[in-house]
Amino acid sequence: SIQGLEKLPCLLNLSLSQNRIEEIESLKFLARLDAFDVSFNRIKFLGTCLPQSLLFLNTKGNPLTEMSEDSWHALFASLPLLRTHNSEDLPPPPPKDAPSR
Repeated sequence: SIQGLEKLPCLLNLSLSQNRIEEIESLKFLARLDAFDVSFNRIKFLGTCLPQSLLFLNTKGNPLTEMSEDSWHALFASLPLLRTHNSEDLPPPPPKDAPSR
């Protein structure tokens, strides 16, 4: 597990690539984190454990074998500010006040 991060609440950028990490525990206490790179680890699942402040997320090179389509949807829904995943721009979310058709 990743230890000591709770002592860094103002952390903005966290790169943990190529560390053989298998699991990510809740990082919601890193309320200012805007970039998180966990590429090329051994992560099989990412729940809704990431802070809502994330703008950039890199998960390339992980097996993510336990991530269903619903899991991905839940993850992205929990990250309203996310703009880039694996170096690819994401479409902007629809406006909250958009009229339904």
